[in-house]
Amino acid sequence: MISFGSMVKTIPEKLTNDIIELIQAFPEYRFIWRNSKTPENTPKNAKITAWIPQVDLLSDSRTKIFISHCGNHGAHESIFNGVPVLAMPLMFDQLYIAARIEGKIYIQE
Repeated sequence: MISFGSMVKTIPEKLTNDIIELIQAFPEYRFIWRNSKTPENTPKNAKITAWIPQVDLLSDSRTKIFISHCGNHGAHESIFNGVPVLAMPLMFDQLYIAARIEGKIYIQE
């Protein structure tokens, strides 16, 4: 399971298309994507929802990676739960937070 989290109201079209391509490239995984609307051509292995229980998802052992805009809460929650982050910062402090969390998560198998 892979979780996307975003508080951004409008995701740029290019980024939306990139995310859809990413989901299509990994059909063996289930993606949970927080988005206020379902983009066209959303693959069947993606669940789009306006709200996600982020803490619950990040603490679930089935979550393999968190694709995040690197908001402060999501960054702390992913580090606390040992979930690797694929950082996709969009603006403001997200760029700084993404740089700060790089290399901070250690996975125990």
